[in-house]
Amino acid sequence: MHQLMMEPPHSTLEPVTDVFHGVPVTDPYRWLEDQDSLRTRAWIKEQTLYARAYLDGIPGRERIRERIREFLAVETYDSLQIAGSRYFFRKRLPDQEQPCIYMRVLCSRSCGRKAPLLSRRLPARLGNIPR
Repeated sequence: MHQLMMEPPHSTLEPVTDVFHGVPVTDPYRWLEDQDSLRTRAWIKEQTLYARAYLDGIPGRERIRERIREFLAVETYDSLQIAGSRYFFRKRLPDQEQPCIYMRVLCSRSCGRKAPLLSRRLPARLGNIPR
């Protein structure tokens, strides 16, 4: 197995404790939640360089990437939920990175028509909906 020759970048610990329902929860990495801070951006850059040094050196990596793309190039359905006379599910087409949520009305016959309920590509006719 490919081994890293360098030490991982240092991650500063700055514990912050919150109390949820009487239970103290400590988060030593809360400072990383500010995605726009210069410290966080520098940390991300260091971590990315470290990861790339390892990942880019894996033999056959490009073939693995292509094989994974082949496996993902299918239409998928998941997360079926039934609510009354409707059912909701997630559907991802082969060219989509993320699935859309769909709704279908149940009928006595197979007359239900699929319609996207939530999608990143909502039609403009629906008005000014935040994406």
